[in-house]
Amino acid sequence: MSSAYIASRMTVVDSELPPQTPSTNGMALISNGTTASWQNITAMIGSNPGQVTPTVVANTILPSQTGNSGKVLITDGANVAWTASTAAIPLDVYDFVNGRPAAGATILKFTANRAFNLPANFVNSIAKAGTGATVSSVISIRKNGTQFGTITFGVGATTGTFSTSSTVVFAVGDQLSIVAPAVQDAALADIAVTIAGVRV
Repeated sequence: MSSAYIASRMTVVDSELPPQTPSTNGMALISNGTTASWQNITAMIGSNPGQVTPTVVANTILPSQTGNSGKVLITDGANVAWTASTAAIPLDVYDFVNGRPAAGATILKFTANRAFNLPANFVNSIAKAGTGATVSSVISIRKNGTQFGTITFGVGATTGTFSTSSTVVFAVGDQLSIVAPAVQDAALADIAVTIAGVRV
């Protein structure tokens, strides 16, 4: 390949780039997806190569974090911005009783390792039985030993109905327990319960 050809190609490349002047010496060519420009990388990430850490890079390209503690980054499909987090973080408690629970038996005891709420009427909670009850059977749901809600299996029902009067707050160390009906039903068996809570 002749030196004349190389020189001509360099001339073409130079003509397609943004202007190169002494003030752009040491800069890098950055594209925004539409146009390219020379950018001072040293000013963006620091003069010490060891400073180029994931945190430094993130802090360079993210919107300002000042005054946005505890917020989350969201996109509208074109731009990103900090916004207050309103998404509920679930905390679900599961239980399964194989066979028929004994009368008044504690079939679940859960100690909270983080604070959470149980909404009124246990929204999103579910209880199923493999075999329906012969008589209406009420399961007790308790906080620290005191009943605050129930699960009722009607005659022949395999789906339980939850009930409570209001939202119940559990702090770290509080105990959630489920207690079987005071009288053992002749058929109610294989009960699976998921209680849906929300972290706070």
